[in-house]
Amino acid sequence: MLRTMLVKEFSQSKYPQIAFPFLMALVLIAAIIRPPCAFGGEPSKNKSSSFFYEEDVQKTLKKYLGVPYQTGGYSRDGFDCSGFVRYTFKRIFGVDLPHNSREQSAFSRLKNVKSGELRTGDLLFFSSGIKSRNISHVGIYLSEGRFIHSQGKKGVIISDLNHTYWKPRLKHLKRLSGIDIRPHHRDSSFASVSWDFSLSERSDLSLGFSSIRDTRGRSSESSYGTDASWAKQISDTWHPTFQSLYMSYTTTVGKNGWDLGISAFRDEIPTNVPWHLHSLAPLPGLSYPEPYGQTFYRHGVRFGGNLVMDDGLAFRSSLGLLEYRNLPDHDDVIRRSFDVGVELASEETGWSILADFFYSDKKQLAEDLFEKSENSVYVDMSLTLRRQLTDQLGISITGQRSLNDLANLEDPAGFPGQVQKSLFFKLDFRY
Repeated sequence: MLRTMLVKEFSQSKYPQIAFPFLMALVLIAAIIRPPCAFGGEPSKNKSSSFFYEEDVQKTLKKYLGVPYQTGGYSRDGFDCSGFVRYTFKRIFGVDLPHNSREQSAFSRLKNVKSGELRTGDLLFFSSGIKSRNISHVGIYLSEGRFIHSQGKKGVIISDLNHTYWKPRLKHLKRLSGIDIRPHHRDSSFASVSWDFSLSERSDLSLGFSSIRDTRGRSSESSYGTDASWAKQISDTWHPTFQSLYMSYTTTVGKNGWDLGISAFRDEIPTNVPWHLHSLAPLPGLSYPEPYGQTFYRHGVRFGGNLVMDDGLAFRSSLGLLEYRNLPDHDDVIRRSFDVGVELASEETGWSILADFFYSDKKQLAEDLFEKSENSVYVDMSLTLRRQLTDQLGISITGQRSLNDLANLEDPAGFPGQVQKSLFFKLDFRY
Protein backbone atom coordinates (compact mmCIF):
# COMPACT_ATOMS: atom_id res chain seq x y z
CA MET A 1 0.00 0.00 0.00
CA LEU A 2 1.34 3.40 -0.98
CA ARG A 3 0.08 6.40 0.91
CA THR A 4 0.84 10.02 0.11
CA MET A 5 -0.19 12.76 2.51
CA LEU A 6 -0.14 16.47 1.90
CA VAL A 7 -0.56 18.48 5.09
CA LYS A 8 -1.15 22.18 5.42
CA GLU A 9 -1.35 23.91 8.80
CA PHE A 10 -3.68 26.86 9.22
CA SER A 11 -3.18 29.46 11.93
CA GLN A 12 -5.92 30.28 14.41
CA SER A 13 -6.88 33.43 12.58
CA LYS A 14 -7.43 31.54 9.32
CA TYR A 15 -9.50 28.72 10.74
CA PRO A 16 -13.16 29.66 11.32
CA GLN A 17 -14.12 29.98 14.99
CA ILE A 18 -17.36 28.17 14.24
CA ALA A 19 -15.44 24.89 13.81
CA PHE A 20 -15.28 24.13 17.52
CA PRO A 21 -19.01 24.25 18.33
CA PHE A 22 -19.89 22.69 14.98
CA LEU A 23 -17.69 19.65 15.50
CA MET A 24 -18.73 19.26 19.12
CA ALA A 25 -22.43 19.37 18.26
CA LEU A 26 -22.09 17.02 15.29
CA VAL A 27 -20.23 14.32 17.18
CA LEU A 28 -22.31 14.40 20.34
CA ILE A 29 -25.64 14.46 18.50
CA ALA A 30 -24.55 11.60 16.25
CA ALA A 31 -23.49 9.56 19.26
CA ILE A 32 -26.93 9.98 20.79
CA ILE A 33 -29.13 9.33 17.77
CA ARG A 34 -27.06 6.53 16.18
CA PRO A 35 -26.04 3.18 17.65
CA PRO A 36 -22.32 2.70 18.36
CA CYS A 37 -20.03 0.59 16.13
CA ALA A 38 -19.93 -3.16 16.55
CA PHE A 39 -16.61 -4.42 17.64
CA GLY A 40 -16.95 -7.20 20.13
CA GLY A 41 -17.31 -9.95 17.55
CA GLU A 42 -15.32 -8.39 14.77
CA PRO A 43 -11.69 -9.19 13.94
CA SER A 44 -8.91 -7.30 15.69
CA LYS A 45 -7.45 -4.73 13.40
CA ASN A 46 -4.51 -2.34 13.57
CA LYS A 47 -5.68 0.70 11.61
CA SER A 48 -2.22 2.00 10.78
CA SER A 49 -1.00 -1.22 9.15
CA SER A 50 -4.34 -2.77 8.05
CA PHE A 51 -3.73 -6.23 9.48
CA PHE A 52 -6.16 -8.76 10.88
CA TYR A 53 -5.62 -11.97 12.85
CA GLU A 54 -6.49 -15.35 11.32
CA GLU A 55 -8.36 -16.63 14.36
CA ASP A 56 -10.55 -13.53 14.52
CA VAL A 57 -11.42 -13.67 10.82
CA GLN A 58 -12.27 -17.38 11.06
CA LYS A 59 -14.37 -16.80 14.17
CA THR A 60 -16.39 -14.09 12.45
CA LEU A 61 -16.97 -16.19 9.33
CA LYS A 62 -18.14 -19.18 11.39
CA LYS A 63 -20.81 -17.03 13.04
CA TYR A 64 -22.82 -17.44 9.82
CA LEU A 65 -22.78 -21.24 9.75
CA GLY A 66 -26.29 -22.54 9.22
CA VAL A 67 -27.69 -19.40 7.59
CA PRO A 68 -29.95 -20.77 4.81
CA TYR A 69 -29.23 -20.52 1.10
CA GLN A 70 -31.30 -17.96 -0.78
CA THR A 71 -30.91 -17.06 -4.44
CA GLY A 72 -29.73 -13.45 -4.63
CA GLY A 73 -29.56 -13.34 -0.82
CA TYR A 74 -27.41 -10.72 0.89
CA SER A 75 -28.51 -10.76 4.55
CA ARG A 76 -28.55 -13.08 7.55
CA ASP A 77 -31.98 -14.22 6.41
CA GLY A 78 -30.24 -16.00 3.53
CA PHE A 79 -27.15 -15.90 1.26
CA ASP A 80 -26.21 -17.18 -2.13
CA CYS A 81 -22.50 -17.95 -2.57
CA SER A 82 -21.41 -14.52 -3.83
CA GLY A 83 -23.79 -12.75 -1.44
CA PHE A 84 -22.11 -14.45 1.52
CA VAL A 85 -18.65 -13.40 0.30
CA ARG A 86 -19.78 -9.84 -0.37
CA TYR A 87 -21.56 -9.53 3.00
CA THR A 88 -18.64 -10.83 5.08
CA PHE A 89 -15.91 -8.98 3.20
CA LYS A 90 -17.81 -5.72 3.65
CA ARG A 91 -18.19 -6.22 7.39
CA ILE A 92 -14.72 -7.60 8.07
CA PHE A 93 -12.50 -5.69 5.65
CA GLY A 94 -14.72 -2.79 4.57
CA VAL A 95 -14.42 -3.83 0.90
CA ASP A 96 -17.46 -3.80 -1.38
CA LEU A 97 -17.30 -6.70 -3.86
CA PRO A 98 -19.73 -7.32 -6.75
CA HIS A 99 -22.68 -9.63 -6.05
CA ASN A 100 -21.69 -12.18 -8.67
CA SER A 101 -18.99 -14.88 -8.43
CA ARG A 102 -17.71 -14.32 -11.98
CA GLU A 103 -17.46 -10.54 -11.44
CA GLN A 104 -15.82 -11.10 -8.07
CA SER A 105 -13.10 -13.22 -9.69
CA ALA A 106 -12.30 -10.26 -11.97
CA PHE A 107 -12.27 -7.69 -9.13
CA SER A 108 -9.19 -5.49 -9.56
CA ARG A 109 -7.93 -5.78 -5.96
CA LEU A 110 -7.84 -9.59 -6.08
CA LYS A 111 -4.46 -11.09 -6.97
CA ASN A 112 -3.68 -14.70 -7.92
CA VAL A 113 -1.99 -16.94 -5.33
CA LYS A 114 -0.49 -20.43 -5.56
CA SER A 115 -2.25 -23.42 -4.03
CA GLY A 116 0.62 -24.00 -1.60
CA GLU A 117 0.39 -20.42 -0.31
CA LEU A 118 -3.29 -20.36 0.65
CA ARG A 119 -4.16 -18.59 3.90
CA THR A 120 -7.25 -17.45 5.77
CA GLY A 121 -9.43 -15.04 3.78
CA ASP A 122 -8.33 -16.11 0.30
CA LEU A 123 -11.15 -16.57 -2.21
CA LEU A 124 -11.70 -19.83 -4.08
CA PHE A 125 -13.52 -19.76 -7.41
CA PHE A 126 -15.10 -22.90 -8.90
CA SER A 127 -16.70 -23.89 -12.20
CA SER A 128 -19.88 -25.92 -12.57
CA GLY A 129 -18.10 -28.63 -14.56
CA ILE A 130 -14.61 -30.13 -14.48
CA LYS A 131 -13.82 -29.01 -18.03
CA SER A 132 -15.76 -25.75 -17.87
CA ARG A 133 -13.98 -22.41 -17.40
CA ASN A 134 -17.08 -20.46 -16.42
CA ILE A 135 -17.01 -19.40 -12.76
CA SER A 136 -20.24 -20.33 -10.99
CA HIS A 137 -19.32 -20.65 -7.30
CA VAL A 138 -17.10 -18.94 -4.70
CA GLY A 139 -15.95 -19.73 -1.16
CA ILE A 140 -13.58 -18.35 1.49
CA TYR A 141 -10.53 -20.32 2.62
CA LEU A 142 -10.24 -20.96 6.37
CA SER A 143 -7.24 -23.22 7.10
CA GLU A 144 -5.94 -26.78 6.78
CA GLY A 145 -7.68 -27.37 3.44
CA ARG A 146 -11.13 -26.23 4.61
CA PHE A 147 -13.28 -23.44 3.20
CA ILE A 148 -16.60 -21.84 4.11
CA HIS A 149 -19.33 -21.10 1.56
CA SER A 150 -23.08 -20.98 0.97
CA GLN A 151 -24.31 -23.94 -1.06
CA GLY A 152 -27.75 -25.12 -2.14
CA LYS A 153 -30.08 -26.52 0.51
CA LYS A 154 -27.28 -26.73 3.08
CA GLY A 155 -26.76 -22.99 3.41
CA VAL A 156 -23.48 -21.77 4.92
CA ILE A 157 -21.25 -24.79 5.57
CA ILE A 158 -17.56 -25.77 5.81
CA SER A 159 -16.22 -28.13 3.14
CA ASP A 160 -12.97 -29.94 2.35
CA LEU A 161 -11.12 -28.37 -0.57
CA ASN A 162 -9.53 -31.73 -1.42
CA HIS A 163 -12.91 -33.45 -1.84
CA THR A 164 -13.29 -35.23 -5.16
CA TYR A 165 -16.09 -32.84 -6.15
CA TRP A 166 -14.40 -29.53 -5.33
CA LYS A 167 -10.74 -30.12 -6.17
CA PRO A 168 -11.13 -30.68 -9.96
CA ARG A 169 -13.54 -27.73 -10.25
CA LEU A 170 -11.23 -25.20 -8.55
CA LYS A 171 -10.21 -22.63 -11.19
CA HIS A 172 -8.84 -19.56 -9.39
CA LEU A 173 -7.28 -18.79 -6.00
CA LYS A 174 -7.15 -15.09 -5.20
CA ARG A 175 -6.18 -12.79 -2.34
CA LEU A 176 -7.37 -9.28 -1.50
CA SER A 177 -4.48 -6.82 -1.81
CA GLY A 178 -3.89 -4.17 0.84
CA ILE A 179 -5.03 -6.48 3.66
CA ASP A 180 -2.61 -8.48 5.82
CA ILE A 181 -4.06 -11.49 7.66
CA ARG A 182 -1.55 -12.97 10.07
CA PRO A 183 -1.50 -15.63 12.80
CA HIS A 184 -1.54 -14.65 16.46
CA HIS A 185 1.92 -14.36 17.99
CA ARG A 186 2.66 -17.41 20.11
CA ASP A 187 5.69 -17.98 22.34
CA SER A 188 6.58 -19.55 25.67
CA SER A 189 5.92 -16.31 27.54
CA PHE A 190 2.36 -15.96 26.21
CA ALA A 191 -0.70 -17.85 27.40
CA SER A 192 -4.36 -17.22 26.69
CA VAL A 193 -7.71 -18.93 26.91
CA SER A 194 -11.08 -17.88 25.54
CA TRP A 195 -14.65 -19.12 25.57
CA ASP A 196 -17.21 -18.38 22.86
CA PHE A 197 -20.91 -18.96 23.41
CA SER A 198 -23.66 -18.76 20.82
CA LEU A 199 -26.62 -17.48 22.82
CA SER A 200 -28.91 -17.55 19.80
CA GLU A 201 -28.70 -17.60 16.02
CA ARG A 202 -27.80 -13.90 16.06
CA SER A 203 -26.17 -13.33 19.45
CA ASP A 204 -22.70 -14.27 20.69
CA LEU A 205 -20.83 -13.91 23.98
CA SER A 206 -17.04 -14.09 24.28
CA LEU A 207 -14.92 -14.29 27.43
CA GLY A 208 -11.15 -14.38 27.55
CA PHE A 209 -8.02 -14.23 29.66
CA SER A 210 -4.41 -13.66 28.56
CA SER A 211 -1.08 -13.47 30.34
CA ILE A 212 2.32 -12.35 29.07
CA ARG A 213 5.33 -13.08 31.27
CA ASP A 214 8.78 -11.54 30.86
CA THR A 215 11.31 -14.30 30.16
CA ARG A 216 14.29 -12.29 28.88
CA GLY A 217 17.83 -12.80 30.18
CA ARG A 218 20.43 -10.29 31.26
CA SER A 219 20.33 -6.75 29.90
CA SER A 220 23.52 -7.39 27.90
CA GLU A 221 21.52 -9.85 25.80
CA SER A 222 18.62 -7.47 25.33
CA SER A 223 18.19 -4.38 23.20
CA TYR A 224 15.02 -3.22 24.94
CA GLY A 225 14.85 0.28 26.33
CA THR A 226 17.51 2.87 27.05
CA ASP A 227 17.91 2.65 30.83
CA ALA A 228 20.43 -0.21 30.90
CA SER A 229 21.35 0.24 34.56
CA TRP A 230 17.73 -0.12 35.67
CA ALA A 231 17.17 -3.09 33.36
CA LYS A 232 20.25 -4.91 34.63
CA GLN A 233 19.23 -4.32 38.24
CA ILE A 234 15.88 -6.06 37.89
CA SER A 235 16.36 -8.45 34.93
CA ASP A 236 17.28 -11.43 37.11
CA THR A 237 15.05 -10.66 40.09
CA TRP A 238 11.76 -9.31 38.76
CA HIS A 239 9.65 -11.06 36.16
CA PRO A 240 6.44 -9.02 35.79
CA THR A 241 3.33 -10.46 34.21
CA PHE A 242 0.84 -8.56 32.05
CA GLN A 243 -2.66 -9.99 32.54
CA SER A 244 -5.89 -9.11 30.78
CA LEU A 245 -9.55 -10.09 31.13
CA TYR A 246 -12.17 -9.22 28.54
CA MET A 247 -15.84 -9.78 27.73
CA SER A 248 -17.79 -8.96 24.60
CA TYR A 249 -21.39 -9.41 23.53
CA THR A 250 -22.66 -8.93 19.98
CA THR A 251 -26.09 -9.31 18.45
CA THR A 252 -27.64 -8.70 15.05
CA VAL A 253 -31.04 -7.04 14.76
CA GLY A 254 -33.28 -6.75 11.70
CA LYS A 255 -33.13 -8.02 8.14
CA ASN A 256 -30.37 -5.60 7.11
CA GLY A 257 -27.98 -6.87 9.78
CA TRP A 258 -27.89 -4.12 12.42
CA ASP A 259 -24.85 -5.26 14.45
CA LEU A 260 -24.77 -4.07 18.06
CA GLY A 261 -22.09 -4.80 20.63
CA ILE A 262 -20.66 -4.05 24.05
CA SER A 263 -17.16 -4.92 25.16
CA ALA A 264 -15.39 -4.53 28.52
CA PHE A 265 -11.87 -5.32 29.70
CA ARG A 266 -9.57 -5.07 32.71
CA ASP A 267 -5.76 -5.17 32.51
CA GLU A 268 -3.35 -5.75 35.39
CA ILE A 269 0.07 -4.30 34.55
CA PRO A 270 3.19 -3.96 36.74
CA THR A 271 4.49 -0.37 36.65
CA ASN A 272 8.01 -1.68 36.12
CA VAL A 273 6.94 -3.72 33.12
CA PRO A 274 10.01 -4.26 30.86
CA TRP A 275 10.50 -2.03 27.86
CA HIS A 276 9.56 -4.59 25.24
CA LEU A 277 6.13 -5.02 26.90
CA HIS A 278 5.65 -1.30 27.53
CA SER A 279 4.00 -0.86 24.13
CA LEU A 280 1.22 -3.14 25.38
CA ALA A 281 0.53 -0.83 28.29
CA PRO A 282 1.57 2.73 27.38
CA LEU A 283 1.21 5.32 30.11
CA PRO A 284 0.72 8.87 28.78
CA GLY A 285 2.95 11.15 30.85
CA LEU A 286 4.90 8.31 32.51
CA SER A 287 8.19 8.08 30.62
CA TYR A 288 10.06 5.59 32.81
CA PRO A 289 9.20 2.47 34.82
CA GLU A 290 8.83 2.67 38.59
CA PRO A 291 11.71 1.09 40.55
CA TYR A 292 9.44 -1.14 42.65
CA GLY A 293 7.09 -3.99 41.86
CA GLN A 294 3.85 -2.04 42.03
CA THR A 295 0.85 -2.83 39.87
CA PHE A 296 -1.68 -0.56 38.21
CA TYR A 297 -4.98 -1.40 36.54
CA ARG A 298 -6.55 -0.26 33.30
CA HIS A 299 -10.19 -0.95 32.49
CA GLY A 300 -12.68 0.27 29.97
CA VAL A 301 -15.94 -0.30 28.15
CA ARG A 302 -17.06 0.34 24.57
CA PHE A 303 -20.49 0.37 22.95
CA GLY A 304 -20.83 0.00 19.22
CA GLY A 305 -23.18 -0.44 16.30
CA ASN A 306 -23.01 -1.00 12.55
CA LEU A 307 -25.98 -0.72 10.20
CA VAL A 308 -25.68 -1.32 6.44
CA MET A 309 -28.85 -0.72 4.40
CA ASP A 310 -29.78 -2.54 1.20
CA ASP A 311 -29.17 0.66 -0.78
CA GLY A 312 -25.54 0.73 0.39
CA LEU A 313 -25.94 3.47 3.01
CA ALA A 314 -23.98 2.63 6.17
CA PHE A 315 -24.07 4.10 9.69
CA ARG A 316 -21.29 3.34 12.16
CA SER A 317 -20.59 4.87 15.54
CA SER A 318 -18.89 4.05 18.83
CA LEU A 319 -18.58 5.31 22.39
CA GLY A 320 -15.61 4.33 24.56
CA LEU A 321 -14.41 4.97 28.09
CA LEU A 322 -10.98 4.15 29.58
CA GLU A 323 -9.55 4.60 33.09
CA TYR A 324 -6.26 3.90 34.87
CA ARG A 325 -6.25 2.94 38.57
CA ASN A 326 -3.54 2.75 41.24
CA LEU A 327 -1.07 4.75 39.16
CA PRO A 328 2.09 6.23 40.71
CA ASP A 329 1.56 9.66 42.19
CA HIS A 330 2.55 11.70 39.15
CA ASP A 331 0.70 14.93 38.42
CA ASP A 332 1.31 14.56 34.70
CA VAL A 333 -0.27 11.13 34.17
CA ILE A 334 -3.59 10.89 32.32
CA ARG A 335 -6.06 8.84 34.34
CA ARG A 336 -9.17 8.68 32.17
CA SER A 337 -10.32 9.30 28.62
CA PHE A 338 -13.51 9.30 26.54
CA ASP A 339 -13.91 8.94 22.79
CA VAL A 340 -16.91 9.17 20.46
CA GLY A 341 -16.94 8.47 16.74
CA VAL A 342 -19.54 8.34 13.99
CA GLU A 343 -19.43 7.59 10.26
CA LEU A 344 -21.99 7.96 7.48
CA ALA A 345 -20.98 6.24 4.24
CA SER A 346 -22.50 5.48 0.84
CA GLU A 347 -21.19 2.33 -0.83
CA GLU A 348 -22.78 3.31 -4.14
CA THR A 349 -21.16 6.76 -4.50
CA GLY A 350 -17.98 6.18 -2.46
CA TRP A 351 -18.60 9.23 -0.25
CA SER A 352 -18.25 9.06 3.53
CA ILE A 353 -18.12 11.55 6.41
CA LEU A 354 -16.49 10.79 9.75
CA ALA A 355 -16.49 12.74 13.02
CA ASP A 356 -14.39 11.96 16.09
CA PHE A 357 -14.17 13.44 19.58
CA PHE A 358 -11.52 12.58 22.20
CA TYR A 359 -11.28 13.89 25.78
CA SER A 360 -8.79 13.05 28.54
CA ASP A 361 -7.83 14.45 31.94
CA LYS A 362 -6.16 13.55 35.23
CA LYS A 363 -9.30 12.88 37.27
CA GLN A 364 -10.68 9.56 38.43
CA LEU A 365 -14.03 8.52 36.97
CA ALA A 366 -15.70 8.94 40.36
CA GLU A 367 -15.09 12.68 40.13
CA ASP A 368 -17.50 14.95 38.30
CA LEU A 369 -16.49 15.30 34.65
CA PHE A 370 -17.71 18.89 34.53
CA GLU A 371 -16.42 19.91 37.96
CA LYS A 372 -14.45 23.13 37.83
CA SER A 373 -10.87 22.45 38.89
CA GLU A 374 -7.28 23.05 37.88
CA ASN A 375 -6.92 19.61 36.29
CA SER A 376 -5.36 19.82 32.85
CA VAL A 377 -7.30 18.41 29.91
CA TYR A 378 -6.73 17.39 26.32
CA VAL A 379 -9.52 17.66 23.76
CA ASP A 380 -9.27 16.63 20.13
CA MET A 381 -12.04 16.89 17.52
CA SER A 382 -11.93 16.11 13.82
CA LEU A 383 -14.24 15.99 10.83
CA THR A 384 -13.27 14.04 7.69
CA LEU A 385 -14.85 14.00 4.23
CA ARG A 386 -13.68 11.08 2.09
CA ARG A 387 -14.29 9.95 -1.48
CA GLN A 388 -13.23 6.56 -2.84
CA LEU A 389 -12.62 7.29 -6.52
CA THR A 390 -11.68 3.77 -7.64
CA ASP A 391 -10.78 0.46 -6.01
CA GLN A 392 -7.19 1.72 -5.65
CA LEU A 393 -7.56 5.48 -5.28
CA GLY A 394 -9.21 7.61 -2.61
CA ILE A 395 -8.98 11.21 -1.42
CA SER A 396 -9.94 12.81 1.89
CA ILE A 397 -9.89 16.16 3.68
CA THR A 398 -9.81 16.47 7.48
CA GLY A 399 -10.40 19.46 9.73
CA GLN A 400 -9.01 19.09 13.24
CA ARG A 401 -9.08 21.21 16.39
CA SER A 402 -7.06 20.29 19.50
CA LEU A 403 -7.00 21.90 22.94
CA ASN A 404 -3.89 20.89 24.90
CA ASP A 405 -3.74 21.93 28.55
CA LEU A 406 -1.64 19.06 29.86
CA ALA A 407 1.20 21.27 30.99
CA ASN A 408 3.43 18.59 32.48
CA LEU A 409 3.35 15.99 29.74
CA GLU A 410 6.73 15.03 28.35
CA ASP A 411 7.12 16.35 24.79
CA PRO A 412 3.59 17.80 24.64
CA ALA A 413 2.02 18.49 21.29
CA GLY A 414 1.68 22.17 22.23
CA PHE A 415 2.12 24.67 25.00
CA PRO A 416 -0.32 24.69 27.97
CA GLY A 417 -3.69 26.00 26.91
CA GLN A 418 -2.72 26.14 23.24
CA VAL A 419 -5.43 25.57 20.64
CA GLN A 420 -4.20 23.95 17.43
CA LYS A 421 -6.19 23.94 14.21
CA SER A 422 -5.23 21.98 11.13
CA LEU A 423 -6.53 21.03 7.72
CA PHE A 424 -5.22 17.79 6.17
CA PHE A 425 -5.39 16.70 2.54
CA LYS A 426 -4.73 13.01 1.98
CA LEU A 427 -4.34 11.01 -1.22
CA ASP A 428 -4.64 7.27 -0.64
CA PHE A 429 -3.43 4.89 -3.34
CA ARG A 430 -3.62 1.07 -3.03
CA TYR A 431 -2.10 -1.51 -5.30
